Amino acid sequence: MSESTFEHSTFNQTFWTPRMPVKALYSIDFEIDPSKELLKGEEEIRLINKTSKTLSRLIFNWEPGKEWDMKVGLDGKTLKLISKEPMLFELPEPLKPNEDIKLSVNFSFKLPEGRYLKLLKFHPRIW
Repeated sequence: MSESTFEHSTFNQTFWTPRMPVKALYSIDFEIDPSKELLKGEEEIRLINKTSKTLSRLIFNWEPGKEWDMKVGLDGKTLKLISKEPMLFELPEPLKPNEDIKLSVNFSFKLPEGRYLKLLKFHPRIW
């Protein structure tokens, strides 16, 4: 599998990202509370590093709007959020090739105004 690079000026560093997405399996449970105009959920992500390099940081693809909350955990510990744009989290230990981990993610966001809610890209995903 060939790798490409991703540059972001906030960090003044270059991060590599795999050309193909890292394999991940998602189990999601969520609820909508119209009285609080809130969607909140939990997900478990089983992440498998099928690249040739170790992973030490994870970028999440999620655009919840202005009011949101997200916590990512691994083995009972909360991962450090390094950046909100992009959503970048630091792993406590690098994930070696062919290793896997289970992440727990708690997320919520204020529902957009309007009559309809499209549930597209409503949960955090590994980029």
